[in-house]
Amino acid sequence: MNDAAKSTQAPDALHPLLERLLQLTGAPTLNAGSFDRWIAQPGHALLVFTENPLLYRETLDLAVIVPELTQALPRRFH
Repeated sequence: MNDAAKSTQAPDALHPLLERLLQLTGAPTLNAGSFDRWIAQPGHALLVFTENPLLYRETLDLAVIVPELTQALPRRFH
């Protein structure tokens, strides 16, 4: 593994832009124990997967795309 791919964050820590995304949207973080209950809610679900932004630079695009979607389609997704 090269040094550029190593993250200095804890394994479960989110990048600050992704933390901001959660604050802006009020979106929950999910795990194996909470997913089934969350997906069973009525309506449309918007599920995004976040990966290490040092390895997958597109991950940080979510910080722009998701707020745009939620603004364009208010109260559409849970």
